[in-house]
Amino acid sequence: MHHPAPAARPLRSLSVIESLETRQHLSTVTISTARAQTIDGFGTSLGGVTSVSLVKTPQFQKAYYRDLGASMFRVVLNPWILAGTTANGGKSIGAPVVMGPHIEANAAMFDFNNFNIKKYGQMARAALKYGSEVSLIGSFWSPPYWMKGEEVSAFNGKPTGVMPTFDDKTGNTAGGSLIDTDANLTQFARYISAYVYGFEKAYGVHLSAISIQNELAFHEYYSSAVYSPELYVKAVKAVDHWFKIYGITTKIIGPEDVGVGATDNTGILNRQMAYIKALRQDPAALAAVDTYAIHGYANDGVTSMRSPEMWSRYWNGYTGGGDYGTFAGIKSDHKESYMTESSGYSNTWNGTMRFAGAVQDALVYGNISAYVYWGITNSSDSGEALMTGADYTSNKYEAFKHFSKYIRPGAVRLQTTGNDPTAVEVSAFVDDKAKTLTSVLVNSSDQAQDVTLKLDGITLSAFKTAYASTESFTWKALKAYRISHGQVIVNMPAKSIFTLVGTTGNVASSVAAGSIVGVYFNDKNKNGKQDKGEAGLGGDKVFLDMDADGVRDRREPTAITDANGRYKFSGLASGIYRVRREVVNGYAITTPPSVTRLKRGAMSVTGAYLGSVKMTVTPPAVTGASISGHSFGDTNGNGKQDSGESNAVSKVIYLDANNNGSLDAGEKQTKTDSAGNFSFAGLAAGTYRVRRVFPQGFKATTPAITFTLTSNDKRTGLMIGGRAI
Repeated sequence: MHHPAPAARPLRSLSVIESLETRQHLSTVTISTARAQTIDGFGTSLGGVTSVSLVKTPQFQKAYYRDLGASMFRVVLNPWILAGTTANGGKSIGAPVVMGPHIEANAAMFDFNNFNIKKYGQMARAALKYGSEVSLIGSFWSPPYWMKGEEVSAFNGKPTGVMPTFDDKTGNTAGGSLIDTDANLTQFARYISAYVYGFEKAYGVHLSAISIQNELAFHEYYSSAVYSPELYVKAVKAVDHWFKIYGITTKIIGPEDVGVGATDNTGILNRQMAYIKALRQDPAALAAVDTYAIHGYANDGVTSMRSPEMWSRYWNGYTGGGDYGTFAGIKSDHKESYMTESSGYSNTWNGTMRFAGAVQDALVYGNISAYVYWGITNSSDSGEALMTGADYTSNKYEAFKHFSKYIRPGAVRLQTTGNDPTAVEVSAFVDDKAKTLTSVLVNSSDQAQDVTLKLDGITLSAFKTAYASTESFTWKALKAYRISHGQVIVNMPAKSIFTLVGTTGNVASSVAAGSIVGVYFNDKNKNGKQDKGEAGLGGDKVFLDMDADGVRDRREPTAITDANGRYKFSGLASGIYRVRREVVNGYAITTPPSVTRLKRGAMSVTGAYLGSVKMTVTPPAVTGASISGHSFGDTNGNGKQDSGESNAVSKVIYLDANNNGSLDAGEKQTKTDSAGNFSFAGLAAGTYRVRRVFPQGFKATTPAITFTLTSNDKRTGLMIGGRAI
C-alpha cells in the first residue's frame, strides 16, 4: 500500500528509520566511463480495460508524457479494422480483402476511425503535443483471418491440425499460421505496409518500428498466430521487400516471444533463440530485423519474472546443455534489444520492488535499449497496468518514474561493477546532450544498506537532483548528494529505490569541440580527387561510421551537404572517425576510405574529401563460378585458427570490385553463418578481391585475398582472420 510521508520530516534525514534498522555496508559499486547500450525509451501500451474518456483528457496525456516522462508508446495493431464483403453483402473480418500493388488504395480499405485503433491513434498523436523525443512502436497481433491456414508447430514447422477462427463480435481471429505461399506472403506484406502507412496518415505520427507478430509461438483465444522459425524468416523478408518498394522507413523489430525464462526452465529463451538462429542463417532476413524484441514473462506468457542470469545469457550467450541450449548471445549480432511487454506485478510494495528489480535486471544484464510495460492504466488493479484509473501516486507508476523521468532517449548506460541483484543493484547513464549523469539504485533486500558509489574517471561535484521511494513514501525529493574524492555514500532504507541526477561535462570525454569538415563531389574521371569542373554534390547525406561496418546505423551522426557539397561534423571527442556516404544504387565511391584521427577534443580537421561516380559498366554475364570460405577470431594474430579461437559469426564479407578497401554500392556482399562460413555463387569469370568489414579497433590478420576465376571455377577454403588492434 502507498502511505504518504509525514510532511514535517524531510526524507534526507532518515534518523527515525536508521535508529530502528540494522544497516549493512555493501561493497563499493563503481561507475566507470566504459559505455554499454544506448537508450531509446521507456513507456507502455494502453493495456487491457482502459477508460477511453480518461485517455482522451489532456491531464492524462500530460501525466504520461511529462510527469512519468514516457519516451515510448506501443500501439496494438489488430486486424479487426479491415473487414471484407461477404456473399450476402455484409461486412466480416473473415471475408477476404485483396491487397493490390498501390499502397494508398490498400490503406483506404482500413477503418482507422474504428474504436479499437482510434484510442491508440489519439494517444500516439498526443505525443506531438505533450511529449518530447517520443518513439512510437507497434505490434501486430495476427494476420487477417483469410491469410491464415492450418497452424504449424513453433518448434518444427509441422502441421498440427488446428485451424484459425474468427469472431465478428469480438474482432478476434485466433490461432492458425500464415499461409506459406509467395502470393500470400505478398498479400501479408502489402497488408502490413498499408496498415503502417494508413495509421501514420490518419494520425499524423510516425511509427518508428513494428513487430510483425506479437508472441509468435502462442495460440490464444484473442487475435494470435503461430510461426515456425522458417516461416518467420520468410514473412520478415516479404515485409522488408515491400517496405523498400513503398519507401516505408519504419524499422522491423522481433521476434518478440514471451521472455527469457528462468534457470530451472529455459524453454522460452531457447525458443526465442531458435527464431534468432533462423534469422542468422539468412543474411537478408537478419539485415531486415533492425532490433531484437522480447517480452518479460515466465514460460506461460503471463507470470512476471526477475531473471538477471537469464538476461545475461540472452545477451552474452550460453554454452551448456546440448545443441538446442547452446547459442551465441545477441551481443554478437550488434543489434539493439527491446523489452516490449511485461506485467503481472502487484501494486503492493513487495510487488513494486520486484518490478523495479526486473527493470534494472533488463538494463544491466540484458543491455536492453527500451523497456515497455503492458499498460499505463486499468479499471482495476490486476497487475496489468502501472496504475488504476488516474492514480498518479500508484506504487508501480512512481517506481517506473525512477527510470523513465530522467533516463532520456540517447543516454548511454555506463558499466557498473559491484552489483548484487539480491541486495543493491546500480545502473548509471550519461546523457551527452544534456550533460547529465543519472544513476538508479534499487535495494531489494529487507535490510537498510550504506552504498558507496565510486565515480571512476568521471568529474561530478554533486547529484543535485535526487528522489527516493520506499513502502512509506514514493517519489520524495532529497537534498543534494555532494561527492568527495570521487565517491559518495548513499543511505538506502530497506526495499527502496533511489534516482540521482548530476551535471557533468566530461563523462568519458564524450562532449568535446572537435570537428571534421570536407566535401562530397562528383569524381567524373574517377581519379579520387576533386579536379577543376568536378562539382560538389549538394543535398546528400554523409555519416560517421562509428562501428566501421560500412552501413549507417541508428544514432550514427549524419550531415547533409550544402549546395557546394560541403559538410561538417562538430562536437567530436578525440578518437578515430570514418566518414562515409550512404550507399546509393548505381554509384560507387572513388576515394580511399576517409579515416580521421582527432588527437584531442578541440582538434579540427578539414579536407576530408569523398568522391562518387555513377557506374556505367555493364555487369559481366553470370556463370557458375563460386567462392566459399571461413572467417574467425584470430586472437593470437598468427593467421590461422587455433584451438579455442572462435568462429566469426554474422560478419560482412564482400567482393571489393574497385579495390578501394571499402564496401561500396553495387558490390556483392554476404554475412557469415553461425559457423563462420560464407559463400558467393553464380559468379562470372574475372578477378575477385575478397574482403571483410572490420569494426573500429579490429584488423585482418590474414593476407588480402585476390585471385582470378575462370568460367565455372570453384574457389574454396578461403580463410579471413581478424583480431583487436
